Amino acid sequence: MKRILTAAAVLVSATGCRGGETVSAEELAGRYLDAVGGVERLESIRTVHTLDSLEMAGLSGTSEAWWQKEPFMGCITVSLGPVTQTMLIRGDSVWSVDRNGILMPGDELSRNQAALAASTVFYGAFSDESVLSALPDTVIEGGTGVARLVLGREGMEPATFYLSTETWLPVLMHTRVMGMDIYSAPSGWEEISGILSPSGTNDRIPALGQESVSSNILTEYNVPVPGQIFSIDGGMRDWVLADEGVPHPFSLDGEHIYLMGEVCGRPVDILLDSGAGATVIDSALAAELGLASAGSFSALGVGGSSSFSFVVVPVYAAAGATLTGQTVAAIPLDERFYPVTGHHIGLVLGYDFLSRFVTLIDYGAGALTLYDPEGFEYDGGGSVLEASRSMGLLSVEAVIEDSIAAQLLLDTGAGGALHFSPLFLERHPSLLEGRTVDEASLQGVGGEATTSTFEIGSLTLGSYVVEAGASSAGADAPVLSAFDGIIGNSVLARFRVYLDYSGQRVILEPSSLFGAEPVPQPAEAAS
Repeated sequence: MKRILTAAAVLVSATGCRGGETVSAEELAGRYLDAVGGVERLESIRTVHTLDSLEMAGLSGTSEAWWQKEPFMGCITVSLGPVTQTMLIRGDSVWSVDRNGILMPGDELSRNQAALAASTVFYGAFSDESVLSALPDTVIEGGTGVARLVLGREGMEPATFYLSTETWLPVLMHTRVMGMDIYSAPSGWEEISGILSPSGTNDRIPALGQESVSSNILTEYNVPVPGQIFSIDGGMRDWVLADEGVPHPFSLDGEHIYLMGEVCGRPVDILLDSGAGATVIDSALAAELGLASAGSFSALGVGGSSSFSFVVVPVYAAAGATLTGQTVAAIPLDERFYPVTGHHIGLVLGYDFLSRFVTLIDYGAGALTLYDPEGFEYDGGGSVLEASRSMGLLSVEAVIEDSIAAQLLLDTGAGGALHFSPLFLERHPSLLEGRTVDEASLQGVGGEATTSTFEIGSLTLGSYVVEAGASSAGADAPVLSAFDGIIGNSVLARFRVYLDYSGQRVILEPSSLFGAEPVPQPAEAAS
């Protein structure tokens, strides 16, 4: 979840102060551009450099951004407490270096932010009538009269700029990220090189109860860009894989994957969860090991939100891999999950672990095998599915009962078969027609949630068709709205599953766990 907050806050503070409109879209945009500095002066900008102080979740840090107009490039680095993240934009390509230093192609969230930046940093979109529209004037908190200008361009969420009808400067910007509203309020406008820029910005994500405040330290235009600013790498490896390709046992209990490992030499019970956007340590265990926590953030999942902090773990080991110096989330795992699982979970392996390897989960053999992604080549006969990545989570396209296409998140931390988002069911009301629907409860990161349960028939994944079985709906989490639903272990256990984050693919092979292989289907019939 931190990944959303920092990346969104950076781009909001760097670009959210550029917008506005009322009456007609063209007239509103013109008034805004005149108020900021005038079209001629704004068109003369070739580079932008900003440095801001940042306060968020009880932590202090900085946000620094460099932008170049032609060819368009940007580099944004946020440092907040123990967490540092960087995003690089080079034209249409987006890359990110996460809080643990791994370099990855940008996901859907990053690409949306890059599209917003490309449209607004150099003000180009505000002279393009085809991407602007006006909404009726309104009044916002404090009785401020505003005109609303909407910027909507392919590849990005629409952004609404609220312009003061007195100054024509923006007082608020609103957009959505992963189904969550984000609001940015610039203030204290100051003239720099003839251009008005805000001296401070307040960013809010109400669904998370999260707020960040930034104060401008430096803004400068048309300065030379230091060499290598727009070139980043993933740093040194923070992991060692002692026995690549060697299977390590796990148990499937209550449709969850458990394996043994160590944290700072302490044996722990581990849950493997590809639906976790971060690796998580039990906060009580972290305290016992003397690991100091930092910050107070909010994570959203099934059951609502939960507070977490960040902890730097010197070393932990699982499935033959040893990772050092990892910044992970800390949540009271044991307190929350022991009563319902019977396992004292010390560590949840999520994105921070899984993204470093190609991971083979062999449900039938009860074995987990890790491969170095740099040397991994797949030459088997399974079905290779292209995977989308958002917030560190992998999703694939599937077809439900031969008729309904869906983008489904692969979640090894979820029991059951399929769990549909409320929005997906709203779009496909016929899916529940004629089915027996019961109620049940789910335990997630935010606590317990009530859900509707029902049976689903066939599910097509690549070149395979399986019977889905017990599925659910109703447990809503805004962060999951980017997906149509979740594939849980009841379905995944029919396969040997390869998770390849760097290759952005999922590979499926048949498993004999339930005594029968999935029914092969010609690839063209599954498309």
